[in-house]
Amino acid sequence: MEYIEGAIPLGRLLGSGKNPFRHNEIAAIQMFLEIVSALEACEEQKIVHRDLSPANVLVLPDGRI
Repeated sequence: MEYIEGAIPLGRLLGSGKNPFRHNEIAAIQMFLEIVSALEACEEQKIVHRDLSPANVLVLPDGRI
């Protein structure tokens, strides 16, 4: 996986006390839509991701996926 300075794996963020999605349904839905959008872009390029998990989704410092 590419190194992106300041990015945190989603799995680590979800398990921390700083989980921004825990009580914010809107943020959780937006995160889900960003992940789906990325998968759609992969599919358009005929790329198949065979190991989608929270450990393989990076959250950038500004909150984007």
